[in-house]
Amino acid sequence: MNTKSIILLKISLQFRRCLSFCFFFFFIPLIFAQNDFHLSNLTPALNTSIEGYLYIDNDCNGVYDITSDTPFANIDVILFSDRLISVETDENGYWKASNLEAGTYSVFVDYSDIKSCFSVLEGENIAPVLLSEGDTIDVGKIGFCFDKPEITCATDNLTVELKEDSNGDFSSKLSVFDFIDNLDYCPKFSEYSVKYSSNGIVNEIVVSDINGDDIIDEDDLIDDSYFTFYCDDIGNYVFEADVSIDTIHINDNSSCSFNVSVINDLDYHLFNDSQEEIINQCTVNSLSELQEVYLNNGVVIPTLNDNCSGVLNGNPDLIFPLSEGEHTYTWSFITNSGNGVTTLNSHKLSIIDDTAPDVSSLNLNDVDSNCIIESEEQLLELIGSDNLPKAIDNCDGAVSGSFVVSYPILNTTVIKWEFEDSKGNKTTDDVFQKVNIGNTNEVFALCKNIEIELNANGEFLLDPLMINNG
Repeated sequence: MNTKSIILLKISLQFRRCLSFCFFFFFIPLIFAQNDFHLSNLTPALNTSIEGYLYIDNDCNGVYDITSDTPFANIDVILFSDRLISVETDENGYWKASNLEAGTYSVFVDYSDIKSCFSVLEGENIAPVLLSEGDTIDVGKIGFCFDKPEITCATDNLTVELKEDSNGDFSSKLSVFDFIDNLDYCPKFSEYSVKYSSNGIVNEIVVSDINGDDIIDEDDLIDDSYFTFYCDDIGNYVFEADVSIDTIHINDNSSCSFNVSVINDLDYHLFNDSQEEIINQCTVNSLSELQEVYLNNGVVIPTLNDNCSGVLNGNPDLIFPLSEGEHTYTWSFITNSGNGVTTLNSHKLSIIDDTAPDVSSLNLNDVDSNCIIESEEQLLELIGSDNLPKAIDNCDGAVSGSFVVSYPILNTTVIKWEFEDSKGNKTTDDVFQKVNIGNTNEVFALCKNIEIELNANGEFLLDPLMINNG
């Protein structure tokens, strides 16, 4: 093909591409510019018509499917030959131009409002129709496929950190621009929304081209166009973003979802993280007892001051009760956003019980007996269970004592009490108690009938114990 042929081919292609648009801007004004042109002066041919169906090819497969495709209703169909004729599709997408003159007709569909938002992927060109007098030509079902709006979420997972604002509060302020990437899809007819639920309440922001400049930007944001998160909002949420396109003839929407975690920025201060060794004599049975041990040692328990949670008390990584020995541990804190913090220094608690029971308050009365004391049971009965001496131990409390003595106790004697706690600490102070043996009562005569039995020699030995125990 020579250069001339190529040039003519390009001109021909450009002309054909322009035809569908140029006739609106050139041929139609030219026709109506003729002073003697009136549609009423044209004499139509009876029973000469062109008809067809328009539908939206939703799956863009080029084939009409009654289950998935929808009628293209209320769309102007424009026919042009030597005059301009416009008809509108009904609710089923059917259109018909009747009483036409014979000739060649160019057929156009006016969906200019849709084209401002959607690119036409199918059905833009309808072949010219050659119409003879008396003919009715059905151009068939013409499908139109448009690209669909598609929203893109900025991320699948978004972490929102609370920061200190000018008022000293910790918050984070976000708009739709922080959640959606493509906000430039048909701004004139678009509305973007982002929403999430919290405690049964739906929170939503909506943004559209409110200033009419065909751009959705910061100028379209108002006070209600932001989500503001505070400390009480710390947690995990599922957000949904949606864009809806609403033109005169077609509506569509697209959506996406993503996860949002609202956290604080761990702006905390750890106080009283001391390395001082803490000493205690006794077993520590609970956290409250450990707190008292700190107080007794003059050491302040570590605390955490968190930007959202305030002052937090920690928990030591200990298992109570704490018996005698050395215990090394740290304190841990959990903020209301679930962030874990531990003390930087290890704390050390030494439990050593080296204190003997205290007997300083004991002042024992003498034990008096008129008779010989034969056993410990008899001696304890004389002392009385309520009068048994008890020393006071720093850990064990009241500690019972013990003594060593030889039985029978025939004469007045002194016993020595000893006290020992559960850790083996024994008293070193002497605790004595006097036991008096002797008849302190007045002498009196006691008469008693005694049955005796003589032995083989006719004798009987009388023992004084047979009379009132001697």
